[in-house]
Amino acid sequence: MIKAKPNLIGLIAAPFTPMDEKGDINPGIIGDYVEHLISNNVNGAFICGTTGESASLTTGERKSVAERWVSSARGRLKIIVHVGGTSLPQSIELASHAQEIGADCIAAMAPYFFKPATVSALTDFMEPIAASAPGLPFYYYNMPSMTGVDLPVDQFLLMADKRIPSLAGVKYTHTNLKEMQLCLNACNRKFEVLNGFDEILITGLAVGAVAAVGSTYNYMPFVY
Repeated sequence: MIKAKPNLIGLIAAPFTPMDEKGDINPGIIGDYVEHLISNNVNGAFICGTTGESASLTTGERKSVAERWVSSARGRLKIIVHVGGTSLPQSIELASHAQEIGADCIAAMAPYFFKPATVSALTDFMEPIAASAPGLPFYYYNMPSMTGVDLPVDQFLLMADKRIPSLAGVKYTHTNLKEMQLCLNACNRKFEVLNGFDEILITGLAVGAVAAVGSTYNYMPFVY
């Protein structure tokens, strides 16, 4: 059974993945990281995304980071685990793992080496990822500046709505505010659209977003 939509609101930090002097991940300080975010009124953490350098981490490292965030948060922060990448089997494995450990949501960006050329191909890639964690809300992570995939996101939502039952919305890291508004209005305003560029948060809010994911919310959330 799919969870109710999480109704993400407010600031959601995109944490850095902590590492030691040798470049190994250092999950031991994630507990302090969680407390820091909570003390600064941040409502969630979008882990292992762009800021979290997921593309540079092994599958095991990504699992270890996710496990520590979930266990440290203890339900006090929404934990959204980014499971996307260039390998569909890896993304499926990470999504299933996120559900097993009790994460709140999952998200995936488009594959950025062999890129989907159509909305249909993008949906084909995302559908089995979401299906491997059917109990978690799923967000498409749209960031053309990093992935090179700049397909119409509102059209993806319309198509994926018919094929991905757990689709909750999109992390919209783009400056096309007209498209962002189309996403908010898609399917009778069914989907959540998370503002993804910190620098344009005010305009994102004006368009209608009620939640935002960003890196600067780690260390200067009081500005926002």
